[in-house]
Amino acid sequence: MKDASVRMLVIINAATGLALLVAAVATAATGASRPRVTLAVEASFGAHGDDPVRMVLGHVDLVLAVAVVLTFVSVLRFVASRAVTRQWWLSAVDGDRHGLRWIELSQVGGITVFLVAQLNGIRDIPALVLLYAMAAASPLLLVLHDRRSDRRRAGLLAYSFGTAIAIVPWGVIAFAQIGGGLAGVSPSVGVRVVTIVMLALVALAWAAAWAAAQRPGPGPDAPARAEAVQLVLLAVAPLALSGLCVSLVVPA
Repeated sequence: MKDASVRMLVIINAATGLALLVAAVATAATGASRPRVTLAVEASFGAHGDDPVRMVLGHVDLVLAVAVVLTFVSVLRFVASRAVTRQWWLSAVDGDRHGLRWIELSQVGGITVFLVAQLNGIRDIPALVLLYAMAAASPLLLVLHDRRSDRRRAGLLAYSFGTAIAIVPWGVIAFAQIGGGLAGVSPSVGVRVVTIVMLALVALAWAAAWAAAQRPGPGPDAPARAEAVQLVLLAVAPLALSGLCVSLVVPA
C-alpha cells in the first residue's frame, strides 16, 4: 500500500475508535439518567407430556448492552492502533485480508440481532442464543472468502454460505414482528424503525464485501479502500443502534 493509504487507514481507525468510545460513555450516561429498559430472558422446562414450567432467567439492560457493543468495537480499534499490532493489521490489509473487520461484524451483528429480537418479543433463551450464534458465526466465513483463489470469480462459496446463514435470524425477527401484528401485539413504531435500519446497515457491510471482491483488477490500494469502507460502516452500525434505541425506545 502507498504511504497515503496507510495514513488514511490509521486516521480513520483512530477517529472512529474515539467516536465509538465517546458514544459509549454518552450512551451509558444517558441510560443512568433515564428509566431503565430491561428485556426479559425466559425459558420453559419440562419433560414430554408435562406442562412446561416457564421461568424468567434474567433481564438485559438495553442501554448497557448497546454501550458494551460500542466499547467492544472501540477497544478493537485502539488495539489495532498500537505499535505492536498496527504492522500486523496493515500487513493483513495489504494482502486483502480483513479478519479484524469480520470479527467486528461478527459481534456487532450478533449482539444487534439478540437485542432486536428481544425488542420484537422473542424472549426464549434457546432461540436468542441460536439467533446470536448464527448472526455472529456467519461473518467468520468471510475469513475464508478473503482466501479465495480466484479473486474475480462471481460465485464465491464462502460469501454465499455466509449470507445464507446471516439472513436467517432476520427472517425469524420478521416472523415475530408480523406475527405480533396479527396477534394484536405489534411492536412499536420505534422498534420497527430500529429493526429496518439495523438490517439495512448490516446488509450494507455484506454488500461492501461483495463489491470489493468484484473489482476486475485490484490495484495496490484497493484493499485499503475496502478496509476504509468497512471501518466506517462498522462504526456507523453501533452508533446508529445507540442513537435509535436512546431516541425511539428508551423513555425520556
